Amino acid sequence: MRQAFRFTATGLTLGEKWRLALPGPILSVGGVLIHNVFLKYYTDIIGLSPKYVAWVYIIYNIWNAINDPVLDVWIDRMRHRVQRGKYVYIMRVTVPFMIVSSFLMMLSNPAWDQWLIFLLYTGLLFIYDTAATAYSIAYQSFMLIAAPTKEERIDVGVIQNYLSQAMSFLITLIPTLLLVGDGKQEVIIPIFSAVIVAEAIFFTLALRGLREDAQMYESLDKQHIDTKEVYKEAWQIIKSRPFLTFIIFTIVTGPVFFYFTPFLYYMDSVVQSTGIEATVIDVSTHVIALLFLPVMGSIVKKNGTKKSVYLGTIFVVLGYGGIFLADGIWTAAASYVLIVFAVNYLRTAISPAPALLIDENERTTGVRKTGLFDGLFSLFTVAFSSLQTVIFINVIGAYGYDGLAAEQSESAMLGIRVATGLIPLAAFLLGLIPLALYPFDKKKEDDISAFSNNARRGGGEDVKESALNLNFTIGEVSKILDIPIDTLRYYDKIGLLHSRSRDANKYRYYDLEQFDSLITIRMLRAMDVSIERIQEMLRDNSLNAIRRLLSDKRQDIDRQRIYLKHLSHKLEVLDVQLQRFDNTEVIELVLSHPCWVLLTDSIMESGDHGLGSKVQQQVRRINAREWLAFCHAISIVSQDNLNAGRFHKYLYNGILSTFPMEGDSSVFQKLEPRYCARKCVVIGRDDYAKMDDHYDQMKAFIRNRGLKIAGHSLEVNLYNQYDNHYIEIYIPVEER
Repeated sequence: MRQAFRFTATGLTLGEKWRLALPGPILSVGGVLIHNVFLKYYTDIIGLSPKYVAWVYIIYNIWNAINDPVLDVWIDRMRHRVQRGKYVYIMRVTVPFMIVSSFLMMLSNPAWDQWLIFLLYTGLLFIYDTAATAYSIAYQSFMLIAAPTKEERIDVGVIQNYLSQAMSFLITLIPTLLLVGDGKQEVIIPIFSAVIVAEAIFFTLALRGLREDAQMYESLDKQHIDTKEVYKEAWQIIKSRPFLTFIIFTIVTGPVFFYFTPFLYYMDSVVQSTGIEATVIDVSTHVIALLFLPVMGSIVKKNGTKKSVYLGTIFVVLGYGGIFLADGIWTAAASYVLIVFAVNYLRTAISPAPALLIDENERTTGVRKTGLFDGLFSLFTVAFSSLQTVIFINVIGAYGYDGLAAEQSESAMLGIRVATGLIPLAAFLLGLIPLALYPFDKKKEDDISAFSNNARRGGGEDVKESALNLNFTIGEVSKILDIPIDTLRYYDKIGLLHSRSRDANKYRYYDLEQFDSLITIRMLRAMDVSIERIQEMLRDNSLNAIRRLLSDKRQDIDRQRIYLKHLSHKLEVLDVQLQRFDNTEVIELVLSHPCWVLLTDSIMESGDHGLGSKVQQQVRRINAREWLAFCHAISIVSQDNLNAGRFHKYLYNGILSTFPMEGDSSVFQKLEPRYCARKCVVIGRDDYAKMDDHYDQMKAFIRNRGLKIAGHSLEVNLYNQYDNHYIEIYIPVEER
């Protein structure tokens, strides 16, 4: 056992583990001060009615339900920046907000109106909680990447537990002395201020030693899920049996872990002890819990979460049952020892569960969703974390508790007994129902841990042994074969390839033989074979289908080779054509390239609005589909109209293709090369009247060289923008 708690496992050094563990417990100090100590401070010193306090926490719960998931997603989507980092930067920014709001929370005045105190308390609590939530998310995310293995996290967790207990003792020692008995605000404020200053110093020292390495974020910066995918994946997680049963257990048993505030009320009003007596009992119980922490951890490692919680039932029953029935300070003290032991033991028992849920989801889906899980945990647990406060306050209020009364009535004391003992006990017994349905036993936890260890650092003996089963989760298959999980689920759904089996959680498993089928399917999909044809081919017991496919594919490749050759030439020619538009004043004599045209009557001249459907009928007759990448819109002005200066009276409109269309000669006609005058023009959308000037310039060019127009002109629309058209004009010429 001593070896198990030396913290000398491979990976982080002992000093690094201590530095990594420190920022978490310091946050819990603020939580104790805000949600436990200030609660009694406001009811007993400030005199805020329990009714108002209950409303503060009702509103606070609603705020948490919105606040926590939003912050989780926001922080998860943030990018790491080399200069400032990410998670540690967030922690450093949020600390001042927590410190200042904590200090201001002390300054309420009992003479103020109840509504004013209520509003101040609520507003400052919201500021503190938002900052604390952002800090907590950032810290937990940082810890998971800074300590990536199970062993390192266990070491850090044990250190955190020790630090939490020690700091909780220190932070509650003075308030316990002050709030149990006759406390005075003028004495409490300076002492609370000193506690808050000490907290600020602890925060500064803890965060000072943390360093962020850009390498830690390499894989995280690549993992981003679409918003629609987030909702889909979240729903899959929520309805899964492991998550659902664990969350229900956590929510139902919440009152078990809310014990310190009831202890203050119990010792003050039921036992009527002094502050010194309450402090001695509180300190001694936490010292005992600290001494037994290694034993608790050893029990959980040996038995797993589920069985360990069952074993803790005896301590819960004796502790909470005992404090309900206690008739004196010593029986109350003995019961409180059992309660503190039970709470720390149960926390240790269930602490591995969230990481196990994340690891198992990664194993079955192939994607690690730490941020998404954190958001869901916050939504379902943090949002209900103050519910026990509301229950406690309302119960004691219903029994007649009066914080300003010198002595409580018998009914009020019974209410404190019920809220302190019976309600947590009943909550725990009720929580055993979802725990019974929780699917992770010790063997399952070991399998998940082996997977996590193998995924981060490679195999071990446990991993090698489990691999002999030759069963693979859908996530593992996805990673090995690089096939999306949704694709594998689709194959299963349509019957192309069913998973070999499913476990109690309906997780799909594949055996090694199915890998061969998946590799074949992937090969065929890479050849662009449809799912329907693949199914037909896999049912065919001969090689005829695959041989026909290979022959067809070879022909397709030959066509593609010809297509790509022409496309490459097309791109070269188009680049040269577009360069000519650098100087649109140039007119030159050229020998045109051969091309193929599909001509229709000009819709502007004929007024035939049915031409569109006629063109569509012609296009449908085209066999070579590749021509679409080589076509341009054209317009043709007849030779007579050119000579007469009617440049906007088109004889034909149509489509020109530079791709050979010999096989479609019934649709396309070939234009043979001939000598032409060519001019490149840029025409605005509303400036087609300027075409007259360009045609006049070209006719003058032809006359000046002793040539004449020898055919119809051809306008080729090479490239269109929203406002400009880039057009080549060709006019055939011959000697006079």
